[in-house]
Amino acid sequence: MDFKYPSRRTFLRHVGLLSRIAVADAVLSLGNSVSAQMYYPILCSWAGSNHVGAGLGQASPRALDEVRSIMRAIRLEIPMNVYMGGVPNAAATIIGGLPAIVYNPQFLTGLNYCDPVAAQSVLAHEVGHHANRDTTWSARFRHPWQRELGADWVSGLAMKRLGVPLQRAVNGILCSFGPFSPGSPSHPDSQRRLQAVQDGWYSG
Repeated sequence: MDFKYPSRRTFLRHVGLLSRIAVADAVLSLGNSVSAQMYYPILCSWAGSNHVGAGLGQASPRALDEVRSIMRAIRLEIPMNVYMGGVPNAAATIIGGLPAIVYNPQFLTGLNYCDPVAAQSVLAHEVGHHANRDTTWSARFRHPWQRELGADWVSGLAMKRLGVPLQRAVNGILCSFGPFSPGSPSHPDSQRRLQAVQDGWYSG
């Protein structure tokens, strides 16, 4: 299967539209309601698996800073909440009516041992889901692989703009899955994902 992700021009036009329709006081924060008991849908996950997350906690200052830098790099100006929570890895979702990123701190810490940029690129992937509107109702009509490759493309774009060399921009995938991981119903194989990151990086 061949899936298209956006060209640089198409993506920037789309993100510009999102920014114009966002509320004027767009903020990046840990959200208003943090609950250890809260359940929420996992709309787009780094590695698939669970469909429901359980529990939310305050995001670390580092995670907030990294998400803020990624959003600035791709010029995405929308409200965004960031939490650590009960997800297997990292996920993009909607919580309390606002875009949110939820991450498993143990998962990101493990990636840091491989390469600190790997964890950052995973967060960029989740930001990419929001930039591509994959957490909206209409996204359910797009093939899951198309959504994942589009988010990988945004991750590559963000890494390039943050000054990360291509050899390290792909480490989110290499450190998580290796170079030859097979695809699943929800996620493409590593080779397709690596190509999407590279294409996004070269578009930056």
